[in-house]
Amino acid sequence: DIGVHYDRIMHNREEVSFEEDAGGLCINQACTPHTGGTATGAEAIVAAISLGEAIGKDTSALRRQLKDTFQYLRNSQITADDTFWIPDDAAAIGGFYDSQSKLKLRIDTTQHAISALLRGAKWVENMP
Repeated sequence: DIGVHYDRIMHNREEVSFEEDAGGLCINQACTPHTGGTATGAEAIVAAISLGEAIGKDTSALRRQLKDTFQYLRNSQITADDTFWIPDDAAAIGGFYDSQSKLKLRIDTTQHAISALLRGAKWVENMP
């Protein structure tokens, strides 16, 4: 089935110890999710939803997962509120941290996150 394994590797909101980990991608429930892996996973979920919709499959579970994943990505995005320690804060705003615990900025992480958010927005914008 389309995207059947993503619910096993993306942190489920009901199973996380820390709310901020919900929607993040990780090998198991014991590790801290990383934004790069989560962003590429989100791109895959968006593709699976698009394909599923095109062939008439039920994608509601994937769309719910995508909503949590997008929340994780938005929480990893650098805003003006958390750049006090960055030398060139204006250049960093809008980028994405590597993880909630690893405050490193990588261009590939930012690219994958933005790609997923832009391509998947139509699947989550009207969800409760």
